[in-house]
Amino acid sequence: MEESLNYYGLKEQQTEDAVPAQENASPSGEASVEISAGDDPSAEGSRAAAQIRIPASASFREQIAAAFPHGETDIRSYSPLALAFLGDAVYSLIVRTALLDRGNRQAEKLHNESTYYVCAAAQAALADSLADLLTEEEAAVYRRGRNANPFHYARSASAADYRKATALECLCGWLWLQDRTERLLELIGTGLERTTGRI
Repeated sequence: MEESLNYYGLKEQQTEDAVPAQENASPSGEASVEISAGDDPSAEGSRAAAQIRIPASASFREQIAAAFPHGETDIRSYSPLALAFLGDAVYSLIVRTALLDRGNRQAEKLHNESTYYVCAAAQAALADSLADLLTEEEAAVYRRGRNANPFHYARSASAADYRKATALECLCGWLWLQDRTERLLELIGTGLERTTGRI
């Protein structure tokens, strides 16, 4: 057995049957990461035994799609609420990452701070502040999200705020699925500056 330090700087023991991810160069010269479960006979036929090749230049979304393959889907076929479902998580991830990057704090304090930014009223204000920055295509996606009929509304927000928040989440999900994270971060950053100030 070998000892090594993991990401957190803690000692980790590696057994002989553990197979680390290997970085390979493809014929085109592009690096990729290959993940394998090794020679475990009990894993044959399972996802764990499959080798996954992920280009090193792949976006986080592409890496997720490669690790959990299920075929291509045209994002135009997704309903606005399905896009909002994903966009809610993407927006929350951005806010939580920005908050944590400000410094280590108790998880409860981080949670309380994040709810200030991810509540429907704050998202609605952010969405209103971005109206003049959206392209025609982005504005159309936003309108689809705003016009979607959610099954419920938050008790702590007006129906109008909830629809605007859903529209913003729909836009976030749409941009994420197109790997347009630069544009997504630009819009959220600008919106936060215009409404609550940067995180």
